[in-house]
Amino acid sequence: MLKPIFKISLAIFLILVLCIPVTFIVNILLNPFWLWVENTFGIEASGHSGPADWTFEVIYFFFIIIFILGYWFLYKNKFKMQI
Repeated sequence: MLKPIFKISLAIFLILVLCIPVTFIVNILLNPFWLWVENTFGIEASGHSGPADWTFEVIYFFFIIIFILGYWFLYKNKFKMQI
């Protein structure tokens, strides 16, 4: 049986790693949105070779927050159900 701290650390590591390809795919699919942001607000969001670097970081941190909160919610409810 794995210790809870090791399970949590492994889960967070996997979330961080697995969010990278998801971020890339979603960001490429959001390119029309980033073009709209650039044209509407004048913020450099899409260049000649695709979305800007900062857009990848925004999407990556968004996914990290969502997945870690989801994991935390499932982990918290798991122990609540066992009691």
